[in-house]
Amino acid sequence: MPRWERLSATVVHLGLYAVMIGLPVTGFLAATSLPVPVPLFGLVEVPPLVTSSLLHEAGEEAHGILVGLAVFLVLFHVIGTVWHIAIRRDDIAAKMIPVLAKRHSERSTSTAA
Repeated sequence: MPRWERLSATVVHLGLYAVMIGLPVTGFLAATSLPVPVPLFGLVEVPPLVTSSLLHEAGEEAHGILVGLAVFLVLFHVIGTVWHIAIRRDDIAAKMIPVLAKRHSERSTSTAA
């Protein structure tokens, strides 16, 4: 793979990991800064940690930004997958998608015979 593809894949994957950590953290922060308890999976209620409208607004704002970033990164990831399947026709996507891996191995054995 060219350097720009490796770099963009690394950036997108690191961004997805950061978003997967950041979304629950900022959502929890926003929810527990309200003056009411937060139900957790319908099992228990988490009491407010710090009641602060400023902290609540900051948590909501950060959460909203991360949601937009998550949508962008997922879309970019899908575009990258389509790029490897339809344009480059390499086995990168086949490493992640079992159906493609099976097709790729069937093509390899049929061309070798």
